[in-house]
Amino acid sequence: METTPFHEQLSAILPRARAAGFSAIDATGLGAMLAEELGRQVGAGRILPCAFTPALKLELFPPLRRHFEDKTVRIPISRAVREDLHGLQKITSSTGALRYQAAQTEDGHSDRATALALALHAGRQTPPPSRGSPRIIPRGRLQQTRRDGKIDL
Repeated sequence: METTPFHEQLSAILPRARAAGFSAIDATGLGAMLAEELGRQVGAGRILPCAFTPALKLELFPPLRRHFEDKTVRIPISRAVREDLHGLQKITSSTGALRYQAAQTEDGHSDRATALALALHAGRQTPPPSRGSPRIIPRGRLQQTRRDGKIDL
């Protein structure tokens, strides 16, 4: 959506943000305005603006790799997505500090891989309680946790 006008980007993202319980969005540079407007329209408590600092990258990308290793995320049949995932590089400096970077291509900076990392990051966050009434689960409906760690309601 690089050359897409801001209002069209917002129109495309808004229904998805409203449907999601909680969203993390790149708020670096021009993304700050989009994150701010989504927070205003969807509710600031449901949008997590993420400025891409070295610390945030260390928080985002190792769990992304673990998801693939644990097979909780599958790679779709898409050359563009695969190239984005392979474009992310973990670099260790001579002092042992880690950093992540993606080479600039005509397709961006591994934007699809970053979007997936942000989605997984949002899923790990605990959003603030909603202002509506709490969800009540009728007695007897809560089941045991399954072996795969999921809970059936």
